[in-house]
Amino acid sequence: MKKLIALLLLLFSTAIFADNSTNFSDFYTLTSGGWEYWTIVIGGGVVSVLLAFFTAGAATPVFVSVLWGIGGAAGEYTIDNLYNDYQHSSLVESSEDLPTLPFPINVNGTKLYQQAVTNLKNIKPDEIGSPNSRKKIYEQIERLKHNDLFSKSQALLALLYFMVNDYEQAKHYSSKFIQQHPNSSLPEFIYAVSNLYDEQVLYHAESFNFFEKSILSEPDNKFIPLMFSIYLDRYILRFGVDTAFFNDMYDLTLSAPFKAHNLTILLSQYIILLKQEQQKITVLTTTDNTTIKQSPATLAVAEQSFNNYFHLIYHAKKALGVYLKIKPDVSYWRKVTRYFSEEPKVSLEKLQGKYSELIAKYEGNRKQLKSLVDDFEDYQNDISKEKTVQPTPSKNNAIKWAVSIVSILLIIGLIFAKRRKILFNQYD
Repeated sequence: MKKLIALLLLLFSTAIFADNSTNFSDFYTLTSGGWEYWTIVIGGGVVSVLLAFFTAGAATPVFVSVLWGIGGAAGEYTIDNLYNDYQHSSLVESSEDLPTLPFPINVNGTKLYQQAVTNLKNIKPDEIGSPNSRKKIYEQIERLKHNDLFSKSQALLALLYFMVNDYEQAKHYSSKFIQQHPNSSLPEFIYAVSNLYDEQVLYHAESFNFFEKSILSEPDNKFIPLMFSIYLDRYILRFGVDTAFFNDMYDLTLSAPFKAHNLTILLSQYIILLKQEQQKITVLTTTDNTTIKQSPATLAVAEQSFNNYFHLIYHAKKALGVYLKIKPDVSYWRKVTRYFSEEPKVSLEKLQGKYSELIAKYEGNRKQLKSLVDDFEDYQNDISKEKTVQPTPSKNNAIKWAVSIVSILLIIGLIFAKRRKILFNQYD
């Protein structure tokens, strides 16, 4: 089952928009009613999955049915990840389980636009990736692409390509639209995220600038927490731990609306990454596999992981300092509970307390991880000295050694993949 953020905002009010108006409100508001909406609390959703993973507890039932797997990132680190380089195809495949935008609900537009929205509205979030749903989406894409040049319809094209993970086309149509109609928050957001999938992009500057613009240009957009989650997941999937990026995201979190929600998402990502780096260091430095244990590449990864761990603690503590000062908005929680059969069991106070506890534990574990890396470095230094006095292995031995490495990595990768599948099946 695909785990998507089930953040569907309903019953917004709007007027008849001009042809070049393509903000989020133009796609996700109805033509009548007030600014009533229902939303799954992002912070509560994130933390209920996190707590189940980190404390082996049970996630809150009211959230389980609508939760996502936080970027598919809470599984165990596998040894074969050590040797994985960036590949566009694998990145797109990994993104299929990440949160995405929902289908639009506003029907203001051409007849073809209205038909597309109507024909797709019954597809459930967890069905978007199914063959039948993808067929229906691409049918609407083909109709719009060849028969409807209305600007809102062209923006819908970018959105539909984005939803089926065709980021090359999503970037093409969103970029084309932005050039003709600047200050359009939805196409700007789609462009920002899709740009991360461009194999030529080696730094996040242009992507982040558009992401920031899409957030700040529509401050009353209730999708902002979802946008934070979508962008963070994909950026980390592409680039991993990036201190400069975390600084930018922290600054944006302080200036953007929905500070509590956005900080919850940011802190959740820090905790997931801390867990991954902790696992990576522990697995690599305590392995019994001689091939992996004696490889200089293993030591390099372990040292980089500890450096990442150190910086993640710094960023997490900085964000936590602001997070703990936020006062709970009682009216917000009351509004949420109207749409559920039972009251959510995760409050802001509980989130604040749990994040404080988790980050303190990870900070306390830093000394032990440093000791593991240091001992591992000493071990490899000793091995290196021994190798200098040993005869050079024959060509046949070298081939056997290489085959052994590949075989072991495949076996270990399969074992951890099976464990990861078991871990996530408990949320399906």
